[in-house]
Amino acid sequence: ITMEKPNVNPAGRYSIEQTRKLLGIARSTLKEWEKRGYIKRNYHKAGLRPFYTGLEILKCWNMIA
Repeated sequence: ITMEKPNVNPAGRYSIEQTRKLLGIARSTLKEWEKRGYIKRNYHKAGLRPFYTGLEILKCWNMIA
Protein backbone atom coordinates (compact mmCIF):
# COMPACT_ATOMS: atom_id res chain seq x y z
CA ILE A 1 0.00 0.00 0.00
CA THR A 2 1.37 3.36 -0.97
CA MET A 3 1.26 5.84 1.89
CA GLU A 4 1.50 8.82 -0.44
CA LYS A 5 -1.88 10.23 -1.48
CA PRO A 6 -2.55 9.24 -5.11
CA ASN A 7 -2.20 12.16 -7.51
CA VAL A 8 -5.46 11.77 -9.44
CA ASN A 9 -8.10 13.96 -10.99
CA PRO A 10 -11.32 13.23 -9.01
CA ALA A 11 -13.30 13.36 -12.27
CA GLY A 12 -10.73 11.26 -14.14
CA ARG A 13 -11.15 7.65 -15.21
CA TYR A 14 -8.46 5.08 -14.45
CA SER A 15 -8.00 1.53 -15.68
CA ILE A 16 -7.62 -1.45 -13.35
CA GLU A 17 -3.86 -1.40 -13.94
CA GLN A 18 -3.55 2.35 -13.30
CA THR A 19 -5.68 2.10 -10.15
CA ARG A 20 -3.69 -0.80 -8.81
CA LYS A 21 -0.41 1.07 -9.37
CA LEU A 22 -1.75 4.31 -7.85
CA LEU A 23 -2.75 2.43 -4.69
CA GLY A 24 0.38 0.25 -4.71
CA ILE A 25 -1.58 -3.01 -4.51
CA ALA A 26 -1.94 -6.30 -6.37
CA ARG A 27 -4.87 -7.01 -8.70
CA SER A 28 -6.17 -9.61 -6.22
CA THR A 29 -6.16 -7.00 -3.44
CA LEU A 30 -8.13 -4.60 -5.63
CA LYS A 31 -10.75 -7.32 -6.22
CA GLU A 32 -10.91 -8.03 -2.48
CA TRP A 33 -11.33 -4.34 -1.67
CA GLU A 34 -14.17 -4.16 -4.18
CA LYS A 35 -15.92 -7.06 -2.43
CA ARG A 36 -15.51 -5.27 0.92
CA GLY A 37 -16.92 -2.05 -0.53
CA TYR A 38 -13.74 0.04 -0.23
CA ILE A 39 -13.80 0.93 -3.93
CA LYS A 40 -16.47 0.80 -6.64
CA ARG A 41 -15.82 -0.22 -10.24
CA ASN A 42 -17.63 1.54 -13.09
CA TYR A 43 -18.06 0.53 -16.72
CA HIS A 44 -17.84 2.52 -19.95
CA LYS A 45 -21.22 2.50 -21.68
CA ALA A 46 -19.69 1.38 -24.98
CA GLY A 47 -17.64 -1.80 -24.73
CA LEU A 48 -18.24 -2.31 -20.99
CA ARG A 49 -14.57 -1.72 -20.15
CA PRO A 50 -14.16 -1.28 -16.40
CA PHE A 51 -12.68 1.84 -14.85
CA TYR A 52 -12.37 3.55 -11.49
CA THR A 53 -12.93 7.26 -10.95
CA GLY A 54 -10.31 9.39 -9.27
CA LEU A 55 -12.88 10.14 -6.57
CA GLU A 56 -13.29 6.41 -5.82
CA ILE A 57 -9.51 5.98 -5.68
CA LEU A 58 -9.22 8.84 -3.19
CA LYS A 59 -12.13 7.53 -1.07
CA CYS A 60 -10.48 4.11 -0.98
CA TRP A 61 -7.08 5.57 -0.10
CA ASN A 62 -8.67 7.56 2.76
CA MET A 63 -10.26 4.36 4.15
CA ILE A 64 -7.06 2.35 4.17
CA ALA A 65 -4.42 5.03 4.83
